[in-house]
Parts: sequence; structure tokens; C-alpha cells
Amino acid sequence: MDNTTRQHPVTTPAAKRPVQTAADTVRQNPLPNRVGWLPGVFLLVIVVAGAAAALLTPATYRWPTEGSFVQGEQAARYERAFNEALPFRDAAIATWGVLEYALFREGREGVVVGREGWLFTDEEFAFYDDAAAETARKLAYIGEVRDALAERNVALIVALVPDKSRVYREFVSRALPSYTQNRYESFRQGLLEQNIPTPDLLDALTAAKTQGQTYLRTDTHWTPAGAEVAAETLAGALQTADVPGLFGSTYATKITGTEPYRGDLFNFLPLGALKGRLGPGGERLEGRQTTATGDSAGGGLFGAQTIPVTLVGTSYSADERWNFTGALQTALGADVLNLATEGRGPLPPMREYLASPELQDAPPSVVVWEIPERYVPVAETP
Repeated sequence: MDNTTRQHPVTTPAAKRPVQTAADTVRQNPLPNRVGWLPGVFLLVIVVAGAAAALLTPATYRWPTEGSFVQGEQAARYERAFNEALPFRDAAIATWGVLEYALFREGREGVVVGREGWLFTDEEFAFYDDAAAETARKLAYIGEVRDALAERNVALIVALVPDKSRVYREFVSRALPSYTQNRYESFRQGLLEQNIPTPDLLDALTAAKTQGQTYLRTDTHWTPAGAEVAAETLAGALQTADVPGLFGSTYATKITGTEPYRGDLFNFLPLGALKGRLGPGGERLEGRQTTATGDSAGGGLFGAQTIPVTLVGTSYSADERWNFTGALQTALGADVLNLATEGRGPLPPMREYLASPELQDAPPSVVVWEIPERYVPVAETP
């Protein structure tokens, strides 16, 4: 077990579905023309075999009596029993999943298969008809959040997380779609024009690739090393901002070891028992733990002092495996209250925070709002 410790000295400041995937711009068919007929033949075989199996399956001739016929309950029961009774249904689905990946290098909806075992979420390639209007709405709302926090003397800094496919575009099978080419920089410039600090995490995470992997190869998220790069970049932007409570404490981060890791994008590769042979090779996740090495700058929500930093965002912040909270504590020299949530996007957690007792009773000095780039054009669902 590696107990390498990284310490940062104390420093003093000088004075951020329904989805239509653009498959035509993302994926390509690597098969020569002579085998392009395979999907049609496979479908024909499945249809013929399915018809034969349906005639031979006893469930075809049994109509359930439980539930309401008028409300469709009996029909639903019949369909479920029929599907479960087909002898080769699961095998056919699994077989096609294997063929789709092995021959076409494609997975299910949700993933874009890249080069050398890299996987990307297809959300980064999605096309939205109202992207421009939604982007404008988000810029306006972030400005409103900045103003609401300023009324309580709380600063806002945005950690705009670039798409993994942008940082590691050399592993994407084709060029990025034209409608995403300038999305990161244009949105960042829109925030800067409103005087909202938004450090360039794209350049930082891209440059740091020479020192270590900043995004996981088979997962949507960044690595703990990538989270650390982001935290240090944010801290650099706050060095001259004269934010109270920062850079007054020291924290140390130790590497607790590595373990095999199966990324979330594996879920979109239906390879079954063959995942070890056909799928991308495994990777390892580095564990990190951060602890204070001196007096804490914060005294808790109900103490004499408040926690200087509040972190709001998505799973890039909420998931402890990336240690983004610890990286911020080390880089900012301050305690961090993590109020990020998973699976909801970046806006709902901020709306909740603005109405929360944490902000009303003990406002911090600064709020770090982590916003993944891929959410910029996505309209919220009710």
C-alpha cells in the first residue's frame, strides 16, 4: 500500500433526456461492403426463429385471467409471460450485442466506443434543437445566482468541467460534431463577460495529461488526479481575489492504494460472459484521502466560524472516489462543505442551496459551482 503524502504549505493571498445522438458525425462503420449485409441476415434469422418459437411456446396459447381486461392489465401480463417464455430471447439479445461491438465497434445507446479501449458518454455528442436558447438561459441564471450570493457577501467561482471527448479527442474515432466545437470556450467566455470567475480547466486538464491520466478511460468522470488539477486551477484564480478564510490551513492528501475499477460506461456494452475477452481492458482507480494537518479554518455550521467554502455540483463533486472535496481543501487551504448531488444535473442542487439553512444561517466566503460542459445545452425536465 502506497502512503505517499502530498502537502501544500500555507500561503497568503496577495490582496463554475430525451436526446438525439448525432450518430452520423460520431460513429463510422469499419466493415467492408462485403459484410454490410450481416445485420439484415441476423434480423431475418431472428424473425424466422422467433415466429417458430412463438408457435411452439405454450405461453402463446394462455391468456391470463387476473387483472382488468379493459384497463390492459391482462394484455400486459400476457406480454410479460410471453417474453419470458421465449427460449432464445436473452441469448439473441446478448449475441447481437457481442456482434455489434466486435464487428462494428458500437455499444448500446449511451456510449460511443473510441480507440484503444476508450469509452465516451454519448451525451457529449448529442444534438439539441434549442441549444442556443438553453445556453442563454443558463448564462442568465448563473448571473442571477452570482447576484443572489453577492447579497450575502459570498463570492462565486464556476468550475466548468470540459467534456472528456474534448480533453482526450485523440481517442475519439471521428472528429467532434461541428455544433460542439466551440461550446466550452464560448460558454466560458459568456461567464467571464459577466465577471464570473471561470478558470480554464480545459487547458489545465489537457496539459496535465503528460503527468498522468486526468479522466478515466471507461468512465464518464475525471480521475482523482484530474480533480486535483481542477482544484489547483481554481485555487490559482482565487489567490488574488481577497476571499476571507482561504489559504489559512494546511491539508495533506495520501494515496491509499489502487484497486480494479469498472467504469460506468461498461453498462452500455452488452458483452455478457465475453466482456473480459472482447471489451476494453480493465483499469485501476487510485484511492486518496485528505486530512487537515493543522488547525481547521472553519468551526462548523453552528460554531463561532463558518466553513469558508461550499461546493455545489454533480457527481464529479459528490462522488467521494474522485476526492474533489479533499483536493479543494488542500489547494484552497480551507474546509469545504460538499452539497453536490448525483444524477440531477448542476442546476437543481444550486436552487436548493440558495433556499437552504446552510446559506441562510452560515454563508461561506465562496461557493464553487461545478458544471459539466455537456449539461450546457440540456433543458431541465420538470
